[in-house]
Amino acid sequence: MFRIAPATVLIWSALMQSAAIAADEKQPPHNIAVVSLFDNTFHKIRVGVTVFNNSTEEKDVSDWHVPETSEVDMIALLKQKGIGQTLAVLAQTGARAQSGRGVEKILSEAAHQAGFDTLVVIEPTNYDNARFLQPGYGVFGSGGLFGAPIACPYGVFTVEVYRTSDADRIDWRWGFSSFGEGPCVGLRTVPWKPKMADYNDEDWATIQAAIHKRIIDGMTRALDGLNFE
Repeated sequence: MFRIAPATVLIWSALMQSAAIAADEKQPPHNIAVVSLFDNTFHKIRVGVTVFNNSTEEKDVSDWHVPETSEVDMIALLKQKGIGQTLAVLAQTGARAQSGRGVEKILSEAAHQAGFDTLVVIEPTNYDNARFLQPGYGVFGSGGLFGAPIACPYGVFTVEVYRTSDADRIDWRWGFSSFGEGPCVGLRTVPWKPKMADYNDEDWATIQAAIHKRIIDGMTRALDGLNFE
């Protein structure tokens, strides 16, 4: 009679369990929570020909609702691409104020407890190839030796995907082209002005619309390359 050694049985059982776990981890997302860690700070940054021409300003733009709008836009993009079955903004308190590495674990745990298997985080970040840009969004101008710089609305952020069961990051992508134009494109329809106070309401409306478009375009680009399994 042919007999199977106990050790062989144990090894086979372990292999089957590992395969089952791997298959489970590769399941496509069903319930996706979305969180934006953008805050309400607009940055105006100039890098001049010399350091004496450099300047920075900040402005609270809470009335633009950038964090909330980016979450709604992300859900709309996920639906368009047929990713996930249930999609919702993760109810969270104070997470934006804690933005930084480590908060994703807290958010993943909260999402898991709320019944989501996947978490999508829109996260402002630094970018080494554009060191002068503050994480988030704003307007950047450089140079200006023979005239005023061109106002350049920018968005510097990543889109990251987490498995909520263990807070493991599955994948991430830049929210802009890291091989082409980068996070900033000159907007010739808005002149560069020395101070924020110099911009009129029409200027601000144009800048707001340009930044909104930058963020949507960046999220779309990121989703095109992201792996959700």
